[in-house]
Amino acid sequence: MIDTHCHLNFKQFDPDRAEVIQRSATAGVEIMINVGTDLPTSRESLDLARQNPNIYSTAGIHPNSVETASIAELEPLARLLREQKMVALGEIGLDFYDRGQADKRLSQRARFRQIEFFEQQCLLAREQRLPVVLHCREAASELTGLILQGKVSAPGVLHCFSGDKGLLRAALDKGFMVSFTANITYPAADDLREFVDYAPLEHILLETDSPFLPPQSLRGRRNEPANLKETAVFIATRKQVPVSRINDITTDTAKKLFRIE
Repeated sequence: MIDTHCHLNFKQFDPDRAEVIQRSATAGVEIMINVGTDLPTSRESLDLARQNPNIYSTAGIHPNSVETASIAELEPLARLLREQKMVALGEIGLDFYDRGQADKRLSQRARFRQIEFFEQQCLLAREQRLPVVLHCREAASELTGLILQGKVSAPGVLHCFSGDKGLLRAALDKGFMVSFTANITYPAADDLREFVDYAPLEHILLETDSPFLPPQSLRGRRNEPANLKETAVFIATRKQVPVSRINDITTDTAKKLFRIE
């Protein structure tokens, strides 16, 4: 199996990072893709990948990091993306959820800034011929529009998919992959399970988004890549195929997308 999205450099793993990585290998997770969310974490991610042969890295500026970032940071980001073991630009995208607002939506100014950063990073991905790792929260219609307008193009993956049917359809039609986390096992996640059913197996990737979103059996605890099998088993049940088929197809798809030998 390949965990296509985790954050092993985050502080939650400081006490036992080496043990977490070893448990992942023991659990059958062949490769992990560690994802950056700003310049510092992208550098940390690359350092971790250099130290571990089964870990690869991405670099990008997450929409929640845009407020304190500057367009000038795209130049060092571009240099970082050229390093060996870098396999994608991300995590980038749109996140219009705001706990501080009564309607839970960001101001128009903040949304425009996210879109500006997002479009600039998509251009950078095209220049560097790298796939994109996309984040979307409370911005499905906006991301759908950008995909349909050609502002963001495949190859790439919509990670931890939680948009709507329109976004899923547009992304799949344009050749994007979609990845699911263990939140598909949560009792209230009927909509996510419908997305699993709708997405063709050949367009699905597996991820944990560690340390977040543990499977239902481990709710309240830190997630880690070793738990990836629970998501694979759950998808196999939904698709009514052997879990070995889920593992084989998602692994092959991930290796092709991220150009991993």
